[in-house]
Amino acid sequence: MTKFFTNLLVVFLIMLGIIYLFSTIDKLNVTKKDVSLNELVLEIMDGKIKKIVVKPDMIAGFVDDKNEIVARKETSISLFETLKYYDVPTSTIQSLDISFKENLDWGGILTLGSMILLPVLIIAFFFIFMGKSSKSGPGQVFNFSQANLKQFLPNKDSIKFKDVAGLKEAKEEL
Repeated sequence: MTKFFTNLLVVFLIMLGIIYLFSTIDKLNVTKKDVSLNELVLEIMDGKIKKIVVKPDMIAGFVDDKNEIVARKETSISLFETLKYYDVPTSTIQSLDISFKENLDWGGILTLGSMILLPVLIIAFFFIFMGKSSKSGPGQVFNFSQANLKQFLPNKDSIKFKDVAGLKEAKEEL
């Protein structure tokens, strides 16, 4: 592997590490408390909750930036239907800062990505390694266009009479 690709891989891994570190540090600052939906609605009605983040299966209410109250909800029922069921006044609902987020399953994404990407990388590195070793090796496996043919000629050293002067058998053969 060339030095460029090695450096690129190292930079990529460092960036992933930094992203993971910052995402972990950001989550450490927030205290999360799991409560029932009834308790969350009571906190909303008391005016303690200022911001709500709605995900398909949960509602997160923020008292302030550091305290989060989380309650599970039905995925088929909207937030407004849930709050109307608990008789939360419309003015209270309108005063809330409500945002919606989709759940991202990073475990599934990373698993699927590794199942696809890892074999492709292994095969690519295999071909790169084979290509580099075959160009310098004795067979030059992938070099089909040029054949290094060598003509085999038996050793035809001319034998002269001086070389075999004292040998009777060699004289007879000549």
